[in-house]
Amino acid sequence: MEENTITGRIVKILPAGSKAVIATDKPVTGELISSVKVYLIEIEGKYVPFFPESAEAKGDNTILVRFEDYTDPLRLRTLSGCRVIIPSEEKHDKQPFSIFDLAGYKLTDTGKNLSGLITKVTDNNGNILLEVSTGKGKTILISYHKDFVAEINPGNREIKMHLPEGITDLNN
Repeated sequence: MEENTITGRIVKILPAGSKAVIATDKPVTGELISSVKVYLIEIEGKYVPFFPESAEAKGDNTILVRFEDYTDPLRLRTLSGCRVIIPSEEKHDKQPFSIFDLAGYKLTDTGKNLSGLITKVTDNNGNILLEVSTGKGKTILISYHKDFVAEINPGNREIKMHLPEGITDLNN
């Protein structure tokens, strides 16, 4: 399979707007989705081309797509659960940044004297947790939220966050 290819599955049908919800195996961006000209959907063991009328990325691994000639929700529902191959014509030097790429980054809190190395990123039922080794023999868990992020520098593998008062005290 080509490096630009994304695979997924139709996990839900939204009757309002007759859109299919596709969960993907790789992060997607709006630019990547706009470059997709055809979705290959597996029906009875064969991949059938479907052409997007409109498509948008929702979150890191979700696409909402409305297919040409599939505007009836009942007809669209027949595709629920089908596997999807999404070839992209867009060439990428690297994959889009994912929150799970933060493992190995240095974390610095802009408001306090806290710094450490993110050793692990865990998704705990939608709550992203950063496991941070402070270097003093102590490991703490910090709940990640995009509003806490001041800056992410992938080149230096650093993240600066402004953590709310008391968030690190939850580890005691």
